[in-house]
Amino acid sequence: MIAEALRYLLTPAGRLPRRSGALSELIAMQARARRCADAWAEHRQNTQAAILAHLPAGRGGRAVVLGSGLLLDIPLKALAAHFDEVVLVDILHMPSVRRICRGYAGLRLVGMDVTGLLEQVLAGGLRPDAEIPPLPGRLRELAATADYVISANLLSQLPLLPLRHLARQPGWNDAELARLGADIVARHIGLLASCRHWLIVADLQRRYFVRGRLEESEDALFGQTLPEIRERWEWPVAPPGELPGGRHVIHVVGLAAGGG
Repeated sequence: MIAEALRYLLTPAGRLPRRSGALSELIAMQARARRCADAWAEHRQNTQAAILAHLPAGRGGRAVVLGSGLLLDIPLKALAAHFDEVVLVDILHMPSVRRICRGYAGLRLVGMDVTGLLEQVLAGGLRPDAEIPPLPGRLRELAATADYVISANLLSQLPLLPLRHLARQPGWNDAELARLGADIVARHIGLLASCRHWLIVADLQRRYFVRGRLEESEDALFGQTLPEIRERWEWPVAPPGELPGGRHVIHVVGLAAGGG
């Protein structure tokens, strides 16, 4: 915990990643990925294999990766070899990611909140009875002009930070939060489905166990469904021994793809 706190203080990050909690989440993910490397290996391999299996025919053009994160599950070398340009989009690119990316020509990092909501949420300006603002124009332009758009283990995470903050603000009840969560998920799916060639890898379900017994199962997509699910697998996000009290967590992951 001390190491993570120091990393939080020393990591270069703007106001939005810090205030929203995104920086803390990335640091925690980085630490858990090291601890759970063996348990996560199959999920990482499955994600990378899916990205490569659905590459569009012919080399060149541009790939856009939404939710590039720590690059744990992105086959960056292969993407850089296949496309003229690879654009990595996330709310924050950690120093470790920037170091990896230095060795690639044609690689571009775009820092962006792909929900387009967090600034307004943090300012207390998003009301339950108002329509949510449109997706960022820059995001829509990137998606519309790309030859391959990848949403990598991002979809189920998109609502979490906005809803966490809104739950502490007056006027938001559980039903309204769930509705917003569904809207965030639905419009991300819609964005991808409008692209010429796309892939989504996303959590479908979270399963919580205590001493090997299933205690709770949770829909990770707020009632929304992926179009054209082609594969499913299990990801032991928190394997036995990672959490106290004999608890562990498994996510059911789905893969959907489409386009020419």
